[in-house]
Amino acid sequence: MPRTRPPDRLDQLADAALTVFGRAGFRLAQMDDIAAEMGVAKGTVYGYVTSKEALFALALESLMHPGALPPRPLPIAAPGEAELLARVRDRIAELAALQAALARRGPADAGRELTGILDELWEMLAATRRGADMIERSARDWPELAEVFYVGFRRQLIASLASYLEQGARRGELRPVEYPEVTARFVLESVVWFASHRHGDPDSADIDDDMARPAVTRLLITALIPDAASRS
Repeated sequence: MPRTRPPDRLDQLADAALTVFGRAGFRLAQMDDIAAEMGVAKGTVYGYVTSKEALFALALESLMHPGALPPRPLPIAAPGEAELLARVRDRIAELAALQAALARRGPADAGRELTGILDELWEMLAATRRGADMIERSARDWPELAEVFYVGFRRQLIASLASYLEQGARRGELRPVEYPEVTARFVLESVVWFASHRHGDPDSADIDDDMARPAVTRLLITALIPDAASRS
């Protein structure tokens, strides 16, 4: 009698891969580790994917399909490295609110605009937290992935935030800062830590989104919008 596969096993495998790749990175993660995280034999994993590269691609795909992954022939083969990196690049989204602010020519409510940028950044980071951990940890020892993540995404986001701060200061909408790139990095890392990294900090278990999100937003608004404190 042929053995039946549990219908959610592929999703379980992707979930275990996200955990292990996020903890160890692609180069150091072993298929044994992923099998152990899933609670199955390593041979079971190879019944679903042909290689670690195929499993990384599956974990990445799981972020694009909340719920259940679509069925496909098994075992799943690995895409080429160029295709895999293209999938990572496609997964990294630009912030529409920030791009709209940079393209704006007329006046605007600076507080509302900045709040929209921070809200969109928070939601993106919270929604992709586990995938971002996997990509960031793997990029440390995968030069081509590092180029996509650090150069293509994070550095570009910091540069865009710095341009927004400079543009707002010239218009008198934002407080002038001596080092826009440093301030942009501070804004980004403040949101990153509270939206994402705090989940791995045992001393932050009592901080939830309802506390962290408005607190971070208010502090950054007060720091960057002239007279924001007096108007709140």
